[in-house]
Amino acid sequence: MAGKVESNVFKCIDNKRSFIIEAGAGSGKTWTLVQSLFYIIENQGNYLRKMHKRIACITYTNVAKEEIIERIKADDLVDARTIHDFLWDIIKPFQKELKAELVNLIKEKTLKKAEIVSSSNPTTKKYKEAAEALAKYNDTLDELEKFKGEIQYREFYNRKNGIVSHNDILWLANVIIRNYPIIHKIIGDTYPIIFIDEYQDTDKNIAQTILETLKQNSTIVFGFFGDYNQQIYGGSIGKIDSVKYNLEVIPKKENYRCSIEVINLLNKLRNDITQRQTGDPKNGKCICYYVNDNEADTENIIKKHINKDFGLASESELKKLYLVTKTIAKKNGYFELHDLYDEENINIEHRRPKRKDQLLKNKDNRDCPFANFLYTIEEIVELFNENKIQALLKKTTYEISCLNDKVQLDKNIIELRELTGSETIKGIFEFVWNRNLLPVPEKLKVYFQDKELQDDFFNALMCLPYVQFRNLYYTVKKTSPFSTDHGTKGAEYDSVVCFIDDNDWNTSYNFNNYFNKTDEGKARFDKTKNLFYVICSRAKYNLAIVILSKLSDESINKLKLWFGEENFISI
Repeated sequence: MAGKVESNVFKCIDNKRSFIIEAGAGSGKTWTLVQSLFYIIENQGNYLRKMHKRIACITYTNVAKEEIIERIKADDLVDARTIHDFLWDIIKPFQKELKAELVNLIKEKTLKKAEIVSSSNPTTKKYKEAAEALAKYNDTLDELEKFKGEIQYREFYNRKNGIVSHNDILWLANVIIRNYPIIHKIIGDTYPIIFIDEYQDTDKNIAQTILETLKQNSTIVFGFFGDYNQQIYGGSIGKIDSVKYNLEVIPKKENYRCSIEVINLLNKLRNDITQRQTGDPKNGKCICYYVNDNEADTENIIKKHINKDFGLASESELKKLYLVTKTIAKKNGYFELHDLYDEENINIEHRRPKRKDQLLKNKDNRDCPFANFLYTIEEIVELFNENKIQALLKKTTYEISCLNDKVQLDKNIIELRELTGSETIKGIFEFVWNRNLLPVPEKLKVYFQDKELQDDFFNALMCLPYVQFRNLYYTVKKTSPFSTDHGTKGAEYDSVVCFIDDNDWNTSYNFNNYFNKTDEGKARFDKTKNLFYVICSRAKYNLAIVILSKLSDESINKLKLWFGEENFISI
């Protein structure tokens, strides 16, 4: 049965008015989205089919896409896709424009490198690197001008041969939608209604183009479903100005997930929505443990305090989230890899800050070429293990033209899987390249071609056992709120513990400065606030926050206010 929120959405659909659902954690956002799709299918389905029109539902992950398809029983009236696949399907027919804009993209990159070359001392490393990049861009331009084939979208890019990848798709779609008005009519004629799930995570430039260009120049009804307080990925739109873009705001204040104790805490963390418990009554506990020791034994804390305070029989009943400490790295067999990325003087992308977060966060938030490639290798092995052959073929460069090629690909990946338990990272890289399973990324190629770039970090990383990365990969998937593979950000668990240590971050987050408001007004404040909200809202019954780093007196007082004096425990 439709509730008040759903009824308001239905009115917007009937009146052809675009809207935005601000849905707090655990509010049943996906249920509302699916009910809205069913409403359209029931009331407009015959007309849409007769006119060869569909409803677009854009998702942030493949997991979310598959969930929506399953819930609507795979009704072909709904075109559910990730943002990259949706945009590519729209711009793919514009091959002439795609090539022209791809050339413009390379020219833009060429100009930036040329400026560095012209303004730098020829004896400096900065000059040398820019000059090398400039030569490569010029070569790409020459080859692309001669290229006569179709522009293709793959997991990797090879622009001189007309192959573009994820970031290129976003840039190209943004330019083409803004600069070619004919596409507005084509999209509108095909998709009179477009829903965007987890809108806050949409690429900022794409979201602005949708709002400022596509919405303004079409009659498409847009529905944005999400929560800007759960934006934790860089480069995404976050909060949308509903007045500026003429969107009806529909708040969703129910919380079907959490105990009343967790809901009371969540309501103190935001001032726009006050949630109320809905559905079956739940009770639990919210406890903040202050340790002030980043070398503390986290497993001992769980056994001596958390399990006892929550009345848990075993640690298997507790979901652990780490942000991410040396303790968990040591326990799970990737301490040297973790420690290597925690060094102050490593040379990644020609900069020298701590880059640990490049290794620990999900793929869309990494800019380290080594971490990128490691994740890609493990992903193709995982796709093979899960028998997701189409997704695997999209990632690999291995050419399949006959059955024997498919058999050989299977053998190669089985051999790769076996080698990951015994080979070094360098050995795995070379195996993947020699068997043509993946291309050599341009950013990695320079390190292997130029011995001057092969510093202590490079040599140490290449010598590490690959199994350390595999251990990290699966640990992060199971224990990180950043993971999107199985929807951790939208997942729920009976009891949750999160270990927070401000020493784990360089400048990305600072929980002490969030609690005491030192960072208020800075981007880091909102990033930390949103991450803390996401962490706390995973718990159905019990929540434990364990602070391993030092807190100011102001932060301690704030946490006592949020959790209650009796639930702030120093150990």
